[in-house]
Amino acid sequence: MRFSILVLAFAMAASSAMAQDLKRTILQRVDVPTDAAHETVIGTVEVPRGGATGRHSHFGVEMIVMIEGEMDVLIDGEAPRHLKAGDSLVIPAGKIHDAKAASAGAAKAAVTWVVEKGKPMATPAAK
Repeated sequence: MRFSILVLAFAMAASSAMAQDLKRTILQRVDVPTDAAHETVIGTVEVPRGGATGRHSHFGVEMIVMIEGEMDVLIDGEAPRHLKAGDSLVIPAGKIHDAKAASAGAAKAAVTWVVEKGKPMATPAAK
């Protein structure tokens, strides 16, 4: 079942023209010991120069630490945030957001999601 969730998440990312070159690498998945309904997913996200993740949300919290490059994160209802290497940001569950590479090269982040099991990693949002 976890494999099908991962395949669905990648398929959704590829469905957006802007997100086609997005590279999401899942490094580890682990159950949340005190909550059987959630799992922690650790990975990296790389957005190519001029690219974006596309507007989406998650069934859980997303924690971002920028590794290289710069990224503009647009969270609905909030002021845009500009992140550079070393900066971090937490996006609450269900918040629609987009991340756009804002540097001469790709933007890369280490990301941890704590999400509901059995739900897609990301859900596309209306533009």
